[in-house]
Amino acid sequence: MLKEAVKRLQGGRPCVMIEVEGGALLGYNRARLLENIAASSSIAAAADAVPISYEHALELVELMNGSSKTPLVEKQHAVSDISEAKLTPAGQNALRHFWDLYNELKLSICAQLSGQSQPKHTSYCAHR
Repeated sequence: MLKEAVKRLQGGRPCVMIEVEGGALLGYNRARLLENIAASSSIAAAADAVPISYEHALELVELMNGSSKTPLVEKQHAVSDISEAKLTPAGQNALRHFWDLYNELKLSICAQLSGQSQPKHTSYCAHR
């Protein structure tokens, strides 16, 4: 199982995905998008921070909102046709649960790897 988990490391981070009946709801980049929406109140600024295109960010927000029982992001269209947005309570809750799962998996993998002298895992275990 450890070998499988290590194989799934992508860019130095564990692959964690929360899925619902319709498919993926929340993964690492979507969580980063939600975090940046919460911080900036802007889908465009959040997209730049991830980095992904504004159009892709809008698509991901629509997918997440459509896959969830209640929307994760509430969009408010500004005068400039760039969406302003904020996380709903459901979005804040989903984000918190995702990072809890992510950090739990990361700590578990790092604890198992700590007895092994494989320097390539040091940077993975040191960052989010």
